[in-house]
Amino acid sequence: MNGSEEILASQRLYDLFCSLDLPEGLKEKCKVVNKLDDTFSYLNGVDREVSVLASGDPLFFGIATRILNRFPKDEIEIYPAISSMQLAFAGIKETWEDAFFLSLHGQKRREWAKGDLTQLCRIHPKIVILTGGENTPGALAPYLPEDSVVSMLQRLGYPDESIFTGSPAELAAGNFSEPNLMIVRSIPNEDAVFGLAESEFQHTRGLITKDEVRAVILHKLRLPLKGVLWDIGAGSGSVSIEAKRLSPALEVFAVEKDPVQVANMRENMRRFYVEGISLVEGEAPGALSGIPAPDRVFIGGSGGKMEAIISHLSGVMQKGIIVIAAITLQNLNSAMDSLKENSFSFDVASVSIARSGPVGAGHYMKALNPVFIIRAER
Repeated sequence: MNGSEEILASQRLYDLFCSLDLPEGLKEKCKVVNKLDDTFSYLNGVDREVSVLASGDPLFFGIATRILNRFPKDEIEIYPAISSMQLAFAGIKETWEDAFFLSLHGQKRREWAKGDLTQLCRIHPKIVILTGGENTPGALAPYLPEDSVVSMLQRLGYPDESIFTGSPAELAAGNFSEPNLMIVRSIPNEDAVFGLAESEFQHTRGLITKDEVRAVILHKLRLPLKGVLWDIGAGSGSVSIEAKRLSPALEVFAVEKDPVQVANMRENMRRFYVEGISLVEGEAPGALSGIPAPDRVFIGGSGGKMEAIISHLSGVMQKGIIVIAAITLQNLNSAMDSLKENSFSFDVASVSIARSGPVGAGHYMKALNPVFIIRAER
């Protein structure tokens, strides 16, 4: 750093840096730049050696990641210090190799981040959340499981650093000094990630995708870890909910026109701790306008508008997979004709299920209605 002609720092780091016993002339090299965009604009305009001050490990959700994305690596040297994460776990005397890390610092309070927080806490026993901006501890508290234990680490590395440990309710009522981070310890959900039974869902008049059919549908969808899924004619939400549990980072939009089914879906999301699904109340294809283009689509109900829905999908999908469940031959033929007209390649599988039932002292197999599963791709 002594060889640098200039040193860039935020006001907070400048104050901390200048409070140290520095070699002569080093303080005068320091320049306050608070905004990241201003920092990069300044770096782009100089041809001399410049240092950028960062706290902790700049490669742990820090500025070094962005610098590496903008400048040649052979022109950069990085000197990491102890990260806030290391200090935090040392402070609460817990191991951190089993922790999940989530940075919400400086980001807008996105719905997926809030909604998925509950589910993430049911998957991971320890979650570290770097808070900041709109994502204050109080704003995030309502999305934490009631039985979790939260530690707030405040102003780590400063003389007045402190640790608060309590419940989400106590967290919501507290005031915390910045900068801070949150460690959430909760009891993971021991339920299976995949394989929910139709009897576990709230649904109406048996209008729910049968367990065995749902398994085939999810297999045919080949869900990505990230991306966008549209569930058209979502009903009680069984496909959306299982998909979200399998791929928590997937953005799921469940489209349903029946208010009773929408209410069932809301209850099922609450029941299974899945809150990151966006409900789109309306009829496809009109209700599909304005939502992000999909990578995967499941059509469980078309309301007689199969051709219009597939035509709309053809206009918004550059590539991806569509899976359609059809019960009637008319719906099957309509889907195949529309897919062919819109240049999708497709194949069809007929799924026939029989379930055992009691008869006298024994059992017999009772057949359910066959379902045609169409998988289309481009």
